[in-house]
Amino acid sequence: MNFKKAFFLLGAEDPEMNLIEKFLKVATRESLIAGYGYALIETPLLSKVATRPTKREPTKCTRVESLEYRTNAYQANAWRVVSGSDIGRETLVTVECDITPNYKTAKLVVDHHRPGDPGFGKPPSEAIPASSLGQILRLFASVENHTFSQTFCEVIEEVGFGSCYKVGKQKGKTQWPGVGEIKFITDAAETESRWLLGINRDARETFLDTCATVCFLSDEVVVTAAADHNLHAAYTNQIPGVRKPDILKLRIPLLAARSAVVHSEVWDGIREAERVLFSSSTTSVRIGNSWVKDLRSAGFLPYATEVAAMTGKCCLARGAGNKVFLSATPELVRAFLEEEHRKLDIEDVYGDPAREFAGGYQMQAHDQIWAEQGNFQVGLVEGRAGLSIKLLDENEPNQCFLVALSFAEAENLGKILLQTNAELKLQHLVVQTDVQGNAGFIHDAGTWTLNWKRAKRLAEAITKATARQ
Repeated sequence: MNFKKAFFLLGAEDPEMNLIEKFLKVATRESLIAGYGYALIETPLLSKVATRPTKREPTKCTRVESLEYRTNAYQANAWRVVSGSDIGRETLVTVECDITPNYKTAKLVVDHHRPGDPGFGKPPSEAIPASSLGQILRLFASVENHTFSQTFCEVIEEVGFGSCYKVGKQKGKTQWPGVGEIKFITDAAETESRWLLGINRDARETFLDTCATVCFLSDEVVVTAAADHNLHAAYTNQIPGVRKPDILKLRIPLLAARSAVVHSEVWDGIREAERVLFSSSTTSVRIGNSWVKDLRSAGFLPYATEVAAMTGKCCLARGAGNKVFLSATPELVRAFLEEEHRKLDIEDVYGDPAREFAGGYQMQAHDQIWAEQGNFQVGLVEGRAGLSIKLLDENEPNQCFLVALSFAEAENLGKILLQTNAELKLQHLVVQTDVQGNAGFIHDAGTWTLNWKRAKRLAEAITKATARQ
């Protein structure tokens, strides 16, 4: 790849992306790359293929969504040049974003959010090299050009990313990183441990299988990359060289700035989210074979995921707009991404089990119609992609089971509930009616029954919901 003809396209803003932009700005000034810009969403009034705004300035792409309009950096269809130039580019480097249509330019992906991304699925021990910031530093460190590498070292030191040294001037290290490798190394006396970046060997030196220059990465780079790749692992000392006090020192000022509040208010918000998370009155929802605290009914708690990462407590929480976040074990994240999100009326899901997080968008519920019988309730929740049958046991009011149905399956269910001696088998539910029309809902967690009047009410509710489609 010819870096001097590479244009970097940046996704949504966050602390790591801010550091990446800080580095690329100086790299552009020093002519290491052609330039960089922001991924944008152009409105339909603008040219569909223009690489720059033509009628009015689109805003920088962010991950702030609403129920009416959702977009993110992976749906960009244009960009705005921030520094340098995109003219004559040979390579488009997408950093946590994607662009359509596909321009006739080679594309290199820097990301760790989706399957296939270079940093996807990497464990906490590889958090720093797997992060997007780490991937970019490794790309630059691998360039086989002495002048380029020398300028790269100068840029690193100018932006405060670390200090660069010739290997020969450093004694006592057990093993240096390879070229373009980020490695955690402890010295021979085990008195110091640091993350090091190996930069391309000087052609005038002889270092077999090692770099000629190492960069001792700064605490800011290490902590920011660690928190972005796996916040829970960073808080719980699973990432080499990173400890909880280091994360708090970075995160509290960041959270305060993001919410435009003072540090004490951040701590108040953290304590409130912690109170809700550990409250016995907070409901739980079943994901896979486990119960997860469901904080969605508490509204937007800005520090809920922070508390979940700190404590290791699994939870499902609301973000801004209709965004939803899951902080959980790798097994639960995997189950959520594969199937369980449908039962929860969550769509457009993404996440990485190795990073212990997932996210998605909550479908808007139009109606909630309950049919009660004895100690049990059966509910119907309508979403844009179908219906969910909600099974709630009044003896365990903080637990519920959700069975996701397509509109076609729901329509069949409505018909069955109006018949006698009928049966419908769904993936997670069997529904049977007897000779009187009473209905039984058979789930692996138990059996729910409705008399014929309430079964007919539920059927009418299903008919009403499916008729709108």
